[in-house]
Amino acid sequence: LQPYRQWRSPPALRPVSRAASRTGRLARVVGAGAATRNASARNAALRMTRLGAVVTAALAAHAAGDLPVHCLRHEVSGEWRFTLSQTSARRSSCGHLHPDTEGGQPARAIVDAAPVEQLVVMLKAPNVAETARDAKGRWTMVYDEGFEVNVGGLNFFAFSNFTFEVNASDPHRAKHNVSNCGDTMVGWYQNPERTKFGCFYGSKVLPAHGIPRSTPAPPAPAHSATPSKKAAPEHYRKPMTAHLQQKVVNRLNRRLSMLQLGWRARPMPQWLGRTMREVNSYAGLKRDERAREVHRDMLRQHALQARQPRARSFLQRPEALPRDFDWSKRDGQNFLEPVMD
Repeated sequence: LQPYRQWRSPPALRPVSRAASRTGRLARVVGAGAATRNASARNAALRMTRLGAVVTAALAAHAAGDLPVHCLRHEVSGEWRFTLSQTSARRSSCGHLHPDTEGGQPARAIVDAAPVEQLVVMLKAPNVAETARDAKGRWTMVYDEGFEVNVGGLNFFAFSNFTFEVNASDPHRAKHNVSNCGDTMVGWYQNPERTKFGCFYGSKVLPAHGIPRSTPAPPAPAHSATPSKKAAPEHYRKPMTAHLQQKVVNRLNRRLSMLQLGWRARPMPQWLGRTMREVNSYAGLKRDERAREVHRDMLRQHALQARQPRARSFLQRPEALPRDFDWSKRDGQNFLEPVMD
């Protein structure tokens, strides 16, 4: 029974040699130190994580993504006068800060100090830009903050003008932004070869009564309490079955085949059991006649461009691809621009 008692006795009561005891104490001390260091490292990492979260939240509180300007296409289209500065071989910031700020926009004096040309440009719907020498230019809105024009062998881009004004009723309140869609901030222009760069600003040409020449916004439809004389078709109010949806798809495909857009409609099972009124509610805002006419103009331009031969890119040519390609050494010319903040 003696060996059995020694085997069952607690570890603290077992006879241990002095060397083994010293080794055990040393292991416990080293282990405690390692545990302390690991805990310190975890605490430091936790503190850095909390500090990073606080800094990120502080920066996010002061971040702003959009410019304080809102201009629509019909407010921009019309006759413009661009005032151009002298060109140079290097692109400049045109007085904009690095990084740019909404309250530190450059003054027009940068361009007016040495203007070299004034160019009258007519911006027409949907995307036609015309000058006295070029009637085949193009222009496009850049969201609701600016617009880009390609006409007369030059490329223009500028943000729409905005100002900050004091509240007349309460001067102590914060200033509010005002969009001036008939003017632009100081912008940039360049030639297609990117060898000449300059600054410009645009102002809309005003008629005698002082209202910008632009396509007026369509009036909002008046909501009448009397019902429409033309009632909706019967199938418009009935839940769609598979047979009814197939009839609608066939009718739509006949129209699409005449437009030759390259796509066809097909039945969608998720619309079964819904009325056409419910399906049309997913189409968004109701377009007026003017918006439909703009869409027809775009389709006509698409069909006209499809009939005209287009220059093929070197990537579309049948010959073998080049072994290497570098825009800084393309045809003996450097197309890369200097990096700007």
